[in-house]
Amino acid sequence: FVKSDAGLIDALILPLAKHIDGANMAELQGKESTKWTNSAAILQKSLKGIQSNTDLELKRKEFETLSESLISVVEYFGNGEMQLYKQFCPMAFGDKGANWLSLQKEIRNPYFGDKMLTCGEVKKTYSPKKPI
Repeated sequence: FVKSDAGLIDALILPLAKHIDGANMAELQGKESTKWTNSAAILQKSLKGIQSNTDLELKRKEFETLSESLISVVEYFGNGEMQLYKQFCPMAFGDKGANWLSLQKEIRNPYFGDKMLTCGEVKKTYSPKKPI
């Protein structure tokens, strides 16, 4: 999204979808299992929406839904051994604003790409944390 390259975005969607489908749910029970099942359905729907749209702005709107769901998953289950940054662009979608997760602290805005590459701020840092 940062590069505003719809073809590259589509190429990266399939491995992510497979990763979500292949998640090990054997240890999840009760509300954890329900939370993952619901989150995975939203993630997969967003990924399909990203892939099925040819318009970059529509892809970005689906990415917003994907990002919010991923943030919810990280906050509930943890983020393993990765440090993640919840970042926010206040100007996305007509100044409504939108979040995303990044592996780097430096802002690389997926909602505007090279038009406003550094627009945004880090809202939260998720230190490495093993899943529940």
